[in-house]
Amino acid sequence: MDIRTTATTLHPADEDQILIGSSSTSIGAAVEGIQKTIESTASVIGEEISGSEFETSHAQQEYYLMSEDLQEEITTTPKSTSSSSTIVGGAGADKKKKEFDSDFTPFKPIHSLRFFGTILLTYYLWIVTIFHHGQFIYPHSLSTIYPFVKDQLLKPILMYALPSDYTCIWMYSLMMLWCGLQTILATTCSPSYHMYHSFVMNIFMVFMLSVTHLLPLVEWYEHFIALFTCSLVGGWILTLLSKTSGTMTTTMMTNSNTTLPTSTTTTTTTSITSRISLPSIDMGYNLWFILSLSVLAKQFELYEYISYTVACQWIATFLICNYMIQLYMNSSVMGAYDGENDWMDVLDKSVVLPFFNTIPLIYQMHQGGGGQDLSTHSTTTTIPTTTTTFGILGGSSDGGQVFPLLPITLFLLGYYIWSISNTQYMYFKQEYYFHGTEQNRPISSFPYFLLSKTLTPRVVSSRDGSYILADSGWLLCRNIDLSGELLMVWSLFLLNVWYGGSGTCLFIPLLYAMMNTLDIITTERNRHLYYSRQYAQDWTRYCIMVPYSLVPFVY
Repeated sequence: MDIRTTATTLHPADEDQILIGSSSTSIGAAVEGIQKTIESTASVIGEEISGSEFETSHAQQEYYLMSEDLQEEITTTPKSTSSSSTIVGGAGADKKKKEFDSDFTPFKPIHSLRFFGTILLTYYLWIVTIFHHGQFIYPHSLSTIYPFVKDQLLKPILMYALPSDYTCIWMYSLMMLWCGLQTILATTCSPSYHMYHSFVMNIFMVFMLSVTHLLPLVEWYEHFIALFTCSLVGGWILTLLSKTSGTMTTTMMTNSNTTLPTSTTTTTTTSITSRISLPSIDMGYNLWFILSLSVLAKQFELYEYISYTVACQWIATFLICNYMIQLYMNSSVMGAYDGENDWMDVLDKSVVLPFFNTIPLIYQMHQGGGGQDLSTHSTTTTIPTTTTTFGILGGSSDGGQVFPLLPITLFLLGYYIWSISNTQYMYFKQEYYFHGTEQNRPISSFPYFLLSKTLTPRVVSSRDGSYILADSGWLLCRNIDLSGELLMVWSLFLLNVWYGGSGTCLFIPLLYAMMNTLDIITTERNRHLYYSRQYAQDWTRYCIMVPYSLVPFVY
């Protein structure tokens, strides 16, 4: 049976019957009564939530959703209708959209908090670790203050932190060009190539930068602030360009048969020109991956082995970045992912995303077994790389590192929930909004998990013609993708404190986890506020069907 036909004939009460799985007469009568009650108020509610096609599918939808993994598509392709079909638009639709936009203002202070927190922690980590691997040298007397400030603060900042460092400027410019090339390749290559080319070419780029000394991995840590400063400038440029690059064109075609005047078909198509802010997504994840790889190389260069914590966090970074890049390159949401952006949105994706998520990894670079500083370990207490598997199982023989099975298990569980829920949602958007169009392309995922695609997803149909996914994981929780993300965040926190860290050792991992949790909760609240205003009673009915919002069976 055709999925789209099923969704077209599916009424609000039908999903209730499907979900409760009951065929008894009493329950059927109750559902029929509920349906009649809802239909009696449809004329009033329809004016609020129907409006125009643009009101339910406008690009502002992306502006309201802060999550990088669950973004709404901005266009809804109307179904063919009979001679009585009409499309509501014009001045009335624009007026109603402006009223809706003025009523809903998303709460987004987490962007600013995370942005300035990243700047603070970045400079904090740089100051306390660039000198003697965490042993900051304080001036002993007033006579040594000036040499201390000049030699240990001003001179390193002037050498590494300012954009005048041409090495880092050229490296960042090359990274920008590479991200643009990846975007071009994504529109010309097959989906199977999309899944692998990004990270294979990233590794090749890191190798070339190391050979040409544009990215000296041995000296990478001294360039951390310079990279951050250059990426900040690049993020500002992307922000300015994103304000002028987005265009939306709508074409209406009417085909009428002269012999049969009653047979008229009206079709409306909407095309979106990709925004310049789209490369900021690819740039952010690529930069995150390169920074993580640099930390991995830096620890190996300093201590001749790679700790469990750094290796596990790097693998986690690889999985997340790989999934996000290939998802947006292969799915139909790529061309309009960002929609209307403000400056903090673009900076959050292109600057804060890579650096904020790299902070726990940098913190763990100098941490060993038992939360001790690796710089205090002698070379005789470390296990050589040759005695380990690929160098990632090394550790302190005295520290007694134990494989962090519990944090890794929790992370993989969270990654599984997060990845399949996003893949299910993207397939749902393609089936119900782009069925039979060129945008309905397969979504490749690596690694590919079971339940990533539901053949006949059950939906809640709204009176404005749109649908709400209510199947598989989305039947357990209204924000099941955020549930997996929350589990990943706290599993990384548990990984960072797995070896007995306490006191100040918990500060950075705990702050990282708390800020990410605040971001997730804010995203969940913004989604609920937006959908409750967009779908009105349909969203209320969906909340009754799926009572849990963030954590299944808990909240």
